[in-house]
Amino acid sequence: QGTANCVVLEKSSKLMDTMLVSVKPEAMVIGKVLAQAFTCVIQIALWVIGLWGGFAAGIWAVKTINPDTTMPLIQMFGHMGLLSSIFTPVNILFFLLYLAAGLLLYLAIASIGGAIASKQEDLSMTNGIFVIVLLLSFSGNFDSMGSVGILDWIPFTSILVSPSHLLLGSISIAEACGSLAVVVITALLGMALAGRIYKAMSMYKGNIPNAKQLFAMIFSK
Repeated sequence: QGTANCVVLEKSSKLMDTMLVSVKPEAMVIGKVLAQAFTCVIQIALWVIGLWGGFAAGIWAVKTINPDTTMPLIQMFGHMGLLSSIFTPVNILFFLLYLAAGLLLYLAIASIGGAIASKQEDLSMTNGIFVIVLLLSFSGNFDSMGSVGILDWIPFTSILVSPSHLLLGSISIAEACGSLAVVVITALLGMALAGRIYKAMSMYKGNIPNAKQLFAMIFSK
């Protein structure tokens, strides 16, 4: 929602006309998406660091006061070392990369909705694109196991299933790299498409165009 609002922001004022003279629409949309992505990543990182730091400080304080404590929460964290064979540094790195790539991909989809909207009031309709893709992707996770290989190569579903497949050894590191590349390329293509739509809709006034009208506007000379 924040990304879509950010993309459509200048359309209701004369500021858009000034910006499009000096900045390419594709570059402007990519800049907006990356700004939102970095903001989200920093916010999530602060939450994780704060959560981990709080638990670490609490466990240290309890063990300092009572080294023989049998508190269930502390015992649970002590047993997490048994999972070190699964949560290796490489697997954790790929998990974080999938998280970042998935965030970038879905922000790119949200930017397409913002580019289609002529004003902020239209976002309630255009954001349906984002919701539909997300629901279809989530539903794909419950498909049969015979489709696991396919889901790992569909960018909208791979970010949901591939991290667990990598942890379980269902896919190799090379396959994970290829899957990640597909997600990133799709996200970049989505942002480029959003830029073209933004430019085509810059002077458009009226109801939200249907898919056929939008296609004609994008590829018209």
